[in-house]
Amino acid sequence: SGRVFEADWSSDSRWIAFARAEHNGMRSIFLFDTENSTTTRVTSDLTDDTCPAFDPAGDFLYFASSRHFDPKFGPYDMKPYWSDRDGLYLVTLRDDVTDPFPPESDEVEIVADDEDDEKPDTEAEKTDDGKKDDDDAEKTDEDEGVDIDLDGIGSRMVALDVAAGNYSGLQAAEGKLFYLKHDGNGGADLSFFDMKEREVKKVLSKISGFELDAAGKKLLYAANGSCGIVDAAADQKTDKPLPTAKMVARIDPRLEWREIFRDAWRLERDFFYDPDMYGMDWDHIYERYGQLVPYVSHRSDLDYLLGEMVSELSAGHAYVYSGQNPEVESIAAGLLGCDFTLEDGRFRLTGILTERDWNTSVKTPLFGPGIDVNEGDYLLAVDGVELDKDINPYSLLEGKTGHQTVLKVSAKANGDDAREVIVEPVASEAVLRYTKWVNDNRRRVAEMSGGRLGYLHLPNTAHDGVREFAKAYYPQIRLEGLIIDERYNGGGFIPDFMMTILNQKMLNQWKPRHGINWRTPGSAFAGKLAMVSNAHAGSGGDALPYYFQSYELGKVIGTRTWGGLVGVSTSIPLMDGGQVTFPEFGIFNMDGEWDVENYGVDPDIVVDNLPEEVMAGRDPQLEKAVEVLLEEIKTNVELPDAPKFPRNR
Repeated sequence: SGRVFEADWSSDSRWIAFARAEHNGMRSIFLFDTENSTTTRVTSDLTDDTCPAFDPAGDFLYFASSRHFDPKFGPYDMKPYWSDRDGLYLVTLRDDVTDPFPPESDEVEIVADDEDDEKPDTEAEKTDDGKKDDDDAEKTDEDEGVDIDLDGIGSRMVALDVAAGNYSGLQAAEGKLFYLKHDGNGGADLSFFDMKEREVKKVLSKISGFELDAAGKKLLYAANGSCGIVDAAADQKTDKPLPTAKMVARIDPRLEWREIFRDAWRLERDFFYDPDMYGMDWDHIYERYGQLVPYVSHRSDLDYLLGEMVSELSAGHAYVYSGQNPEVESIAAGLLGCDFTLEDGRFRLTGILTERDWNTSVKTPLFGPGIDVNEGDYLLAVDGVELDKDINPYSLLEGKTGHQTVLKVSAKANGDDAREVIVEPVASEAVLRYTKWVNDNRRRVAEMSGGRLGYLHLPNTAHDGVREFAKAYYPQIRLEGLIIDERYNGGGFIPDFMMTILNQKMLNQWKPRHGINWRTPGSAFAGKLAMVSNAHAGSGGDALPYYFQSYELGKVIGTRTWGGLVGVSTSIPLMDGGQVTFPEFGIFNMDGEWDVENYGVDPDIVVDNLPEEVMAGRDPQLEKAVEVLLEEIKTNVELPDAPKFPRNR
C-alpha cells in the first residue's frame, strides 16, 4: 500500500530498494527481497527519505533524507519556512561492514630527505609483504551476490559530510556517490562524494539530469535542451554536447498514432482517481473511438479524437496536449504598448501604457525617462517608412521586438514639428495591460469608497497569484475593508495558505515610542473582507471562494465558478512528446460528500457583468462588492489606542 517513488536494484538483482509514501505523507526507504517476496522497512516514518541507491560493491545503501530544519522567516509573516532540508546518508548492509569514515590519525611522520617519501603513513596500511591489504578488492561476477542483514539495518546509519541542501538523483559508482543539488530556480549542479577522500567534488554546473553508465566511468547529462557524455569525474564541462540535431529517424505516423491512442487510453485507465472510471465501460470507449484511428491523417486529427475520448469522463483537468508537428517559422510584430485611432488620415497614439510590473522585464515602450512621446501624438513613420491610413501600423513593426526602432511622431496630423524618438517594441503587452486593469480597479474602489477600501486581484493560485497577493495585501492591511478579486483565476496550487493568512485573529498591539502601533499577528486584517468571482475562475480559482466561505471570511459576489477540483500531479509523455492528463485526486467535504467538481462554487450574492455594461465602462460585480463592504464596515470595531503609560509599577 502507499505510493512508490524512486527505486533501485541491487547489483545481483535480488533486492529492490524503494521510497514509499506513508499515511502521514512522509516517504520511507524499504527493501524488497524478490526471492522471498518480503518487504523490510529501513527508515522510520518520522523523516522524508528518498532516492535509494545501492553501492555497486554491495556494502551500502545510500539515500537522501530531510532531517535538517533551519527556520527562515519572511519579512511580513513571522511564520517559518524550510529549505535545504536534505542530507545524504547510508546504511551498512551487513553487520560486518564497518563505518566507512572511521577517525583518521592526525600524526605526521618525520622522514629524512633521502628516505622514501612514498612509504605508507601508518603500519595499518602495510601487510607482511609490503603490499596493500586486498580485503577490499573488487567483487567479481563470480561473487555469490549481495547479502543483507535485515535485523537492525535502520540503526546502522552514517551521514556523509555534505552541507544541507535540496538533493535528488542519487546514483552510486565504485567509491563515489553522484547526486544533483538543486538551486531553487530550476537548475542543479552535479557533484559526487568521494568515499575515500571524504569530500565533495563538483562535476557539472546547471544541468537538468544525468545517468551513469554501468561501469560508473562515464555519464550522460542533459542541459540547456541538449545532452552530452563526459567522464564521471570532477571538473567536467558542458561545452561539447552531442550533435543530436543531426539525428534523424524514419517514422510511420499512422503506426505512431495507433500506439499513442492506445497509450493515452491506458494512462486514463490506470491512473484516473476513480478505478471504476465513473462507472463507464472503458473497454467499450476504446473500441468506440479506436475504430476511427485508421482515418487519422494529421496529429491535429488525433488530438481531436483523444479529446473526445477523455471528455467521456466529464472530469476537469483531463487535457490533451499535441505532440511533434511540423514547425513553421513565424515573425512576430513588435508592440508599442498603446492603442491606435484613425484620425485625419493618420494613426494617433492613444491609451499609452505607463505602468509596469517591476517583477517582470517588460518595459513600457512609449513611456519613461527620455522617451518624448505624448498621449494623442500621431505616428507618422517607422524606421523611415511613412505610415498612412492604407498601411497597417503593425506591419511596419514586424521583426522589431527588442530592437531599437525609430518612430517619427508629431502632435499634428500634418507633421508640423515632427520629431524622431528611439523606442524598443515588446513582444507582448499582456503584462502591461493586466497591470493597468488591476491598478484601474484599485483606483476605482478607492474612489467609490473614499479611500476606505482596498483591492487586490489574484490571476491564479500559482507563483503569479502568490506574488500579486504579497504585492497588494500587505500595503493595504490597515484599511477598513478589502476586496479580493479572483475573476479569471487560472488555478495552480491549492490556496489554503492564503486563507490561513486571511483568517488570522488580531491578538494584541504594541506601543513604540514613535510611530504607529504595531500589531500581532502583523499580517492579520482587522477589517471586513469580500471576494469577487466569476465562471472563468477554476481549479485553484474554485478552491479560493470554497475556502473563503468555509472560513466565513466574508461574502462571495459574482457568478458560479468553473467547477474543476480534481487534480493532476504526474506527467507521463506520449511517444511523440504529446501528453494527456489523468485526474488523480478529487475533492470531498467534511460531510463525506463529493464537492465542487463538475458544479463549481455558488456566490453568496449573484451579480453578472453583462456585455453592454462592461462596454459602457461599468463593473457591476466590483460595484456590488464596494456596496456590501461599505455597509459592513459600519459595524467595524475600531482598534483601541494605547492607554496612558502606567506610573505605579
